[in-house]
Amino acid sequence: GDVYKRQVSTQSTWGLDQFMEYLQEIQKLPSLIKEILVKFHESTPKRLKLVDYFIVFLAILTFLQLVYYALIGRHPFEALLAGVYTTLGTMIFTVALRMHITTSSQGQKDTEFDVKFSKSALAEYMIACLVLYLTALNYMRQFSCYYTLTSVSYTHLTLPTIPLVQ
Repeated sequence: GDVYKRQVSTQSTWGLDQFMEYLQEIQKLPSLIKEILVKFHESTPKRLKLVDYFIVFLAILTFLQLVYYALIGRHPFEALLAGVYTTLGTMIFTVALRMHITTSSQGQKDTEFDVKFSKSALAEYMIACLVLYLTALNYMRQFSCYYTLTSVSYTHLTLPTIPLVQ
């Protein structure tokens, strides 16, 4: 009983040594991130960097839409859903495109097969994005028609009055 209590109490509390080790690991994080970025810039072709930057842009755009929704506006909830849906969907499709391009060009120079494969991957990407945007547009159209039909004001309409005979 007493040994179990000592084991539980030592496992649940942090010692000063463990805390200092944790702080040292955190201090190594900026240099690790810098090393990763340097290797990325040195070894990644310009076209792939462009695709990667677009993925990061879409992630930031999604985050900004969610922050806007949380802080400022909540009225057109369907617009938020469609916006997040399209940015996340485009980001996922772009990641898939990057994977296609990366796997097709690993260890090979530009051959005819790679060019055709890249063109087919780009065509698939464009078709998938088109379907995604049309779906979001249809989603927005359905709700905009709903709001138009339910928000019609009939206050300007008056019923004809029948004069009463006295």
